[in-house]
Amino acid sequence: MGSLNNKIAVITGGTCGLGLAIAQAYAREGAAVVIASRTIRSVEQAVQLLKQQGAQVDGRAYHVSDRAQVQALADRAPNRSKHCRSELCHRLCPQRSMTSL
Repeated sequence: MGSLNNKIAVITGGTCGLGLAIAQAYAREGAAVVIASRTIRSVEQAVQLLKQQGAQVDGRAYHVSDRAQVQALADRAPNRSKHCRSELCHRLCPQRSMTSL
């Protein structure tokens, strides 16, 4: 059993680079992973890759400057598992994008 079993990791910018590496590491440790990025194509590709690696994963296209999209992403994570006790959140996006929140 992994150290992140029964946890959900929400990772923005999770479709490539460091974000994808974090998603892969969390999934290996047993977390259900929700990845997000701006383009649906990159989300779909990363979801497919993570599923091939055995991850329990969901993905969403969203933009950090859109409050409704950010709220929808936050609302999505707890619905992944009724037994989840805590969530992990990584925001991997430019600092300037966060200023509009």
